[in-house]
Amino acid sequence: MRALVFLLIPVNLLFFLWAGDYLGGSPPGDSLRAQEILPDHVRIVSRDEPPPVPSRPAETQTESVPPSGTTMPLPEIVSEICFSLNDLQTAEQARIESLLARNFPAFSVEYPRVSGKSTFWVFIPPRASRREAEQKVEELKRLNVPEFFVVQDTGPYRFAISLGIFSTEGAAMERLVSLQAKGVRSAIVGERGARARSLAIRGPETQSGALRRALETAIPGKHPLACRKAQ
Repeated sequence: MRALVFLLIPVNLLFFLWAGDYLGGSPPGDSLRAQEILPDHVRIVSRDEPPPVPSRPAETQTESVPPSGTTMPLPEIVSEICFSLNDLQTAEQARIESLLARNFPAFSVEYPRVSGKSTFWVFIPPRASRREAEQKVEELKRLNVPEFFVVQDTGPYRFAISLGIFSTEGAAMERLVSLQAKGVRSAIVGERGARARSLAIRGPETQSGALRRALETAIPGKHPLACRKAQ
């Protein structure tokens, strides 16, 4: 028994030396120091934030440049035409304006300045021929209508029948009412003299033919004329 005790003493001593790494290994505590974290080598990845998205390189934008040796097309030059219409009635002027707005929006209307005193007349619009004008005169005679004459001058009112000229529109309207009471249905009131209505129409020359035909249909007896050039 005593021999066994003496045998265990060196065995325990050897185990202590081996456990303490005194038998040729690294010095005590080196294994613990090897596991220490060096603060200089620490890199913070994030603080409870998602990792940043890597930025994409900006795309380069290239401008379209025509090939060398080519030229850009020049803008098309549109020729302009000008029509004038004179001595218009209010209803005729309204029809022209409506026609342009509806079918020819590329054209514009100008109203030349005029001066002078207006006169108004009651008349029957021009007949197609002298014979038709004479037939209308016979009707007026049968209706006992006094004071009328057939316009003989060349122009837009050739073969119209005048039933009176007045200095005010009100007086002309009174004359028209009295004629209507006698049975005259085709007479109208118009403005004459220096302030007779006129207008100029300007727009693309490419549509001038179609516009001229449309105007002659909308206002029979009135023919568009070329505008006068400024002196």
